[in-house]
Amino acid sequence: MDTNQIKPSKEAKPMSHRITPSGLRLPSILTGMIVLTGFGPSVPLAPARPRPSPSPSAPASPSTGTWAAVPNMAVARSRHTATCLLDGRVLVVGGITAEAFRTAELYDPATDSWTPAGSLSRTRSEHVAVRLLDGRVLVAGANWADPTAELYDLTTNSWTPTGSMNVGRNDFTATLLPDGRVLVVGGQGHDCCPNILDSAELYDPAAGTWTLTGSLRVRRWRHTATLLPNGTVLVAGGISDGSIGRPSGAEIYEAFPRPSSTTRQRTDGR
Repeated sequence: MDTNQIKPSKEAKPMSHRITPSGLRLPSILTGMIVLTGFGPSVPLAPARPRPSPSPSAPASPSTGTWAAVPNMAVARSRHTATCLLDGRVLVVGGITAEAFRTAELYDPATDSWTPAGSLSRTRSEHVAVRLLDGRVLVAGANWADPTAELYDLTTNSWTPTGSMNVGRNDFTATLLPDGRVLVVGGQGHDCCPNILDSAELYDPAAGTWTLTGSLRVRRWRHTATLLPNGTVLVAGGISDGSIGRPSGAEIYEAFPRPSSTTRQRTDGR
């Protein structure tokens, strides 16, 4: 089997455990609550599932299935990302209102407050954000198909640049694989009208580099990508031809094994 290809899915079973849509990210916080951000400065908080209230008099008890307001973000934004960090805080990155932002902020559910999270190297909206295995957050792409990427480190509350993608893209998906690499798929490219992509690439956090991998069988933009329990990735739906072509089919990606450090050294001639 050529494991560096994306193949059609014969059957899509409801067995996925992580979904990374290209639209709004809704991270599940350690408390079982869900934070909704964007489309204005107000931010409601809702329970993901019923759980006992700590006090009968506590406002907006999660067991009631109601919504409660939490403090506003510093900036009203949409087309941003929100990523749950290892310590339970939520990193909100970029976005747009009248113009795109390069700001980021952290929501702490323990203190019910927002704090600044440094500044990105550039403005970003319609990008992706993925928490890596070591706790850092990879942010890549942007409106107008920006190929650049950068990393957020919670321990220093700072951003550092990393390798750029081979293909600039926006409104695409990014999925963390079990071996720690990140698979980005499809999206819209540099040219307008629109230039929908069939390319995919892998980010290796250890090397800070991107490698093109097998192409999609159908060009996709604003699709979904889901990591399945066996380590493959199910890609489904999206737009394939302007605003008309909306594929109903799906395909599955199987990654090739991650190169060992010895293999990388030999490839680099060292």
